[in-house]
Amino acid sequence: MAQFSKSERENKISYAKKLYVKGFDYRTIGDMLGVSEVTISKWSQERDFETARRASLISLGEIRNAILNTYDQMQRGEKPTFSPDQIVKLTSSLEKLSPINKSLAWVAEGFDQLADSYL
Repeated sequence: MAQFSKSERENKISYAKKLYVKGFDYRTIGDMLGVSEVTISKWSQERDFETARRASLISLGEIRNAILNTYDQMQRGEKPTFSPDQIVKLTSSLEKLSPINKSLAWVAEGFDQLADSYL
């Protein structure tokens, strides 16, 4: 297997993670980057690709509800379901959503609220 400079390796790992988050499997990513499937699997474990993939799948509504529920729990003096670290991660996921996804999520949320007000 080819040896890469530290910079090349980091670039490949970063790109592999982005591809994994987008739904590509290890074999495909390995083929695209010229490394083995085992290497991609190792990088995935070292850099926690799976958490990044799951975070990208969280909907805007879920993030919003988690933050609001935690805030409500704190206001009532209860121990929050989510830790401050988890809230920061959720907020970070929210910030990573593309502007189009944010707009669509806000529209969908608006329709949900409208429907709730009539039920």
